[in-house]
Amino acid sequence: MRIGLLATGTELVTGDILNTNGQHIAHELTDNGYIVGMHIMASDEQVEIREALSYLLKEHKVVVITGGLGPTSDDRTRFALAEVIQQPLVQHEPSWNHIVERLTHFGLTISENNRQQTLFPGTATVIHNKNGTANGCKVIYDNHIIYMLPGPPNECLPMFSDFVLADIKQHIQQQHHFKRKWRLFSVSESEIAAKLEHVLLNTGVTTGYRIDYPYLEFKIIAPDSTGSEIWLEKLETMIKPYLLADSYEPASNLLRQKLATLAAPILIIDQATGGHLHAVISDRNNYQKIFYTQKTGLDESEFLAVIEVTGLLEHWLGLEQATKTGIAIVMRRDGHEQQVKLEIPYRPIRVVKYATELVANQILKWLF
Repeated sequence: MRIGLLATGTELVTGDILNTNGQHIAHELTDNGYIVGMHIMASDEQVEIREALSYLLKEHKVVVITGGLGPTSDDRTRFALAEVIQQPLVQHEPSWNHIVERLTHFGLTISENNRQQTLFPGTATVIHNKNGTANGCKVIYDNHIIYMLPGPPNECLPMFSDFVLADIKQHIQQQHHFKRKWRLFSVSESEIAAKLEHVLLNTGVTTGYRIDYPYLEFKIIAPDSTGSEIWLEKLETMIKPYLLADSYEPASNLLRQKLATLAAPILIIDQATGGHLHAVISDRNNYQKIFYTQKTGLDESEFLAVIEVTGLLEHWLGLEQATKTGIAIVMRRDGHEQQVKLEIPYRPIRVVKYATELVANQILKWLF
């Protein structure tokens, strides 16, 4: 009952852009208890799309196709699908109405080329695209389910979440696995893997690792939770020293969420991360709660708290041979001040990300 993914587009094959749709869809399917099989990328050539789809259908109950549903001559996915399932394409009038309404709303020109986007196999269930002109579809073929979605992520991913995933849940039984994930900080896969897997010997547990610097994602999947009490406790004891604010969420994510709850804004004087700290902890929900600057000497009385960050001189001076660097954090609130100085490993390209997570963690512990 594996699910295969087919991404179409020459820009993917040549490496001009990344297949972020595939990553997101695979992650969502896995988290919901489904087995993801092969990922294939095909160029815009119709024959390549047709052969890739035919190949996936041999080994997968479900195939999700993304890309190639636009109005131009190189958008050939629907035509390749029609070849594989041996069904003619017919015009779907509601899709034409959708295109006309959307383009008219934004004051854009309606072209006859857009009629290509209204062609679907006659047996297809059309999937509405609320963020673009290219509707998708679902087709049942020879006891298989094929979903066809547009390529732009802001169109593809909502359609997957709103329709495809819900539809898969109705038709395919989820695999009931026992799953856990941890996000470990400041430890390499080679350093920790042997220790963790020793605990899991002869348990039937499958392990996985993914680097998301400065974190290492460690995950386990077991057929069920039977007997997990013994080895899970040992795992968590071993993992605990490598956790920051949470067992999985990055410290910067947690801080970003928490900042939205503040009653008044804070001032962050950042002379260390070059703006990276502000970039990862601010969003439209909390931007009014953060005043960010690189200057000192401002009036601090109107702020709930003041955080001043300095350091990483080796990075900004370009001292490539250094092995250590440091950051200093001064936090002031209600007349009280706390100072933290941390020495950290110096990796020239990555040190700013590393430092940012440490600073976010310190702010979390102090402010909340």
